[in-house]
Amino acid sequence: MNGQLRGSGLTRSETTGSSLSTATTAGTSLAPAGLTTNNSVVTTPGSTSSIVSGIAEGVDVYTPQIGGELNSGTAFDVQVFDQQKFYQGILSAVPFSTVEMLINQGFEADLVANLLIARIDLYREDPAVKDKKIGDAIASIRNDASDRARFQAIIDCNALDVADMRGSATKIAPISRLDLSTAAGKDRITLEQLALFDGEKFGLSDPEGISADGKTDATVYVVKPGAKSRMPKLVRRSCDGVPQPASALAAPSEYQAEAQYLGDNYALVGTVVNGVAERQRTKVVVELVFRSPEAVLRAVGEMVRHQGLLATPTLAVCADGTANCTGRQKQRVALFQVAKKRDRSALLAVRFMDQDYSIPESEFRSMQIVTIIQQLINLQKESSERALSIPVRAVP
Repeated sequence: MNGQLRGSGLTRSETTGSSLSTATTAGTSLAPAGLTTNNSVVTTPGSTSSIVSGIAEGVDVYTPQIGGELNSGTAFDVQVFDQQKFYQGILSAVPFSTVEMLINQGFEADLVANLLIARIDLYREDPAVKDKKIGDAIASIRNDASDRARFQAIIDCNALDVADMRGSATKIAPISRLDLSTAAGKDRITLEQLALFDGEKFGLSDPEGISADGKTDATVYVVKPGAKSRMPKLVRRSCDGVPQPASALAAPSEYQAEAQYLGDNYALVGTVVNGVAERQRTKVVVELVFRSPEAVLRAVGEMVRHQGLLATPTLAVCADGTANCTGRQKQRVALFQVAKKRDRSALLAVRFMDQDYSIPESEFRSMQIVTIIQQLINLQKESSERALSIPVRAVP
């Protein structure tokens, strides 16, 4: 469209100029009566100007131009969080404080457990120290398609909860060395010396072991209690009559030799007694390993790809949406459900690779999972990490 159109017409032009010349002037003088008249010629410098005017044929030139404008809505900028700290956050396991926060927000504990727990590890408990694991894991129950049967059975019969835990106490001195005086000897410790510690309260290793005659004082220690923390735990609940998922009809053969969790921190552990292999009820330590935000996103993608198959994660819920029903009244529903269509009443709709997907209006749990993923990713963002220059900008 950058061609030129020629027209017809006339163009007027003018030229103006000047030059130096010699001019002659004649003067006449009048004399009194009787006198003669004299004529004189005077030559002085002068100038001559001329104007040349002409009319020439010319043309009008036209150059066409086309302009357009597209308004698509409000302008927006896209910030890319590609810093190392952001990626370390989305690739690290979700801390339990965040898991507890989600439960406190009102999300179902079973939904949070099925979505965020990557695996459940079982360890033998140290007989001398409570909640201390010894040796390697005797079982690892994985939250994936290969081990869906065992994992779903544990979540159906055990609810995700929180427990207050204390670390191991630190022994300071036996009470036999404790002295109420102000001066300490080589083998004595005073209350003033105890006050030199960081101000935490002190306790006794065995309050009931103090005898009246003091014979057992050497075996009872003044201790500094360990730090208190909140840890995840599985609380046993009734699962009688809970409908089993189709994938839970039989455990995979490769896992049948592992310990079977019974609840209340007990498991059937395989052992050999007098040359005979048998399973014994053993105290165990249960350790929950949580997914990273990126792994949660991948797990939801697997749910969409495996939708309708036996390996799809499910929940045992009451038909009326409440928790006031027995196991026999429960039914299994998919943890995450999408429809391959676009509906005006859908909670969320997207188009990907020429295919429409939407979350139906009735699938509120699926929308809750979208909300959880959004929160987990947003927790890794900081304003200080924003790029100095905006890599993507759209202006209508």
